[in-house]
Amino acid sequence: MYIKKYMIKPFCTLYFQLKGIHLFAVIPILGLYLILPISHYIAYHFYQNMDMLYMNIINECQYLCPILSVWWIFFVLEHYVEEDGHELLYIGRRNKVVSLILLYILFLLLMIPLFVVYTSFFSDLWWLYAKLIIIQWLYMTILYCGSFLIGKINIPVIITLLYTICAIMGAGGISYYQPIVSSGIEFVQEMRGFLLAGILLMATGCICNHFFPEHNR
Repeated sequence: MYIKKYMIKPFCTLYFQLKGIHLFAVIPILGLYLILPISHYIAYHFYQNMDMLYMNIINECQYLCPILSVWWIFFVLEHYVEEDGHELLYIGRRNKVVSLILLYILFLLLMIPLFVVYTSFFSDLWWLYAKLIIIQWLYMTILYCGSFLIGKINIPVIITLLYTICAIMGAGGISYYQPIVSSGIEFVQEMRGFLLAGILLMATGCICNHFFPEHNR
C-alpha cells in the first residue's frame, strides 16, 4: 500500500510533464518504430543480404537508442532545474531520481517488441539489448549528475551529444560502439567500465540533487 502511494505521485507528475511538451513526446516512439524500421528495410532492400541487415540493426541501435532514451529525461530535468517556479517541485520530495528511472524503464519496455522481432531473425541480439540497458543507464546518469551539479541542462546535453559523436567515431577508451555483439564473459568485460561509470555518476547525482534545493534559495 505504501509503495503504491509512493509511486502514484511520480507517475502523475511525469504524465503532466510529458503532456506539456506536446508532440515532442512522441519523438522516441517515432524513432523506435519508424526511423529504425525504415533504416533496416532500406538496408535489406538495397543489399538483399541478411548479414547487411544484421550489421544495420547493430549500428543503428547503437547510434539512435541511447539518444532517444534520454529525450524525455531531458525535458523532465529542464522542469526540475530551470523552469520558472521549479523550487516548488522540491517541497514534497527532494530526490527526483525515481522519475528519471521510471522514464528509463519505460523506454526499455518500448524497445522489447522491437527486439522480439530482431531476435526472431538473429537470436544473439538479446545481448545487444542487454548492452543498451547499460549504455542508456550511463546516458541517464550523465544528464542527471550534470544537470544537478551545474544547475543547467544545456551543458550536460552538449556533453551527451559530444560523447555520442566520440563513441560513434570509436574514440579509444570511452567508446561503447562495437560492430559486433559480445556475449558471455566478453560482454561483462566490455560493459563493466560503463556500468561502474553509471553507478558513480548516479551516486554523485543523488548527492547533488539532495543539496540542489538549497542552491535555489
